[in-house]
Amino acid sequence: YIVPGGTGITGGGDGWGVYLPSISLQSGFEPNDTRKKNTIMTDGDFYPELLKNQGGFRYKKIYSSTAANFRKYIVGSAAERNDVFFMRTSQNTIILRYSDVLLMNAEAILAGASSTTSAAALSSFNEVRARAGLPAKTVLTRNDLFNERRIEFAL
Repeated sequence: YIVPGGTGITGGGDGWGVYLPSISLQSGFEPNDTRKKNTIMTDGDFYPELLKNQGGFRYKKIYSSTAANFRKYIVGSAAERNDVFFMRTSQNTIILRYSDVLLMNAEAILAGASSTTSAAALSSFNEVRARAGLPAKTVLTRNDLFNERRIEFAL
């Protein structure tokens, strides 16, 4: 289970919170990347949509040995959503995401090169970054692409 144990977030057996984000993943997010709070919970993060009947949930670093837990795919409990009970939800399982298509397009244009300034590649790549609240890049490197995929699809 990815839920921090003993928090009551799911309204059932929360699990043990043993699947934890590595320190490397935590530090891989750029400052102001809006995906971070929706992917991992870090000390002090507040989630009003979880434990609504208690005024929300504030994450404390003591819940894990890496001072963080995953947030992605924690849907809450029946108290917050009518379609949820423990680990059952009507939320669709993600098979292919639009951001994956955009990043595959940028990668195909990069075509094994170490970098590109192709307008088409940058347009696809920067669309993903813009949704995350990050500034556009003017040059796309293979490392930029790999890190963006890592952060975008964490977990």
